[in-house]
Amino acid sequence: MIAILILATLLQGPKKLEIDENTKIQPPVVVPAGTVIPVTLTARITTKNARDGDGIYGKTAFPVTVNNKIVIP
Repeated sequence: MIAILILATLLQGPKKLEIDENTKIQPPVVVPAGTVIPVTLTARITTKNARDGDGIYGKTAFPVTVNNKIVIP
């Protein structure tokens, strides 16, 4: 049964990306070099459990704006 479902899924093929002709493609936003982005850590980092190369978890302390638009929430 599972094999039939997998086969049916594969035979459907990839979905085509449909773009409405009224859709405007926005140019990329560039945050200027040197912009300070304050980050609040959401998990503790200690020398007891942290290792070189470990990831950190955090969130921005407040939104970053460019031309009065929030670009990093």
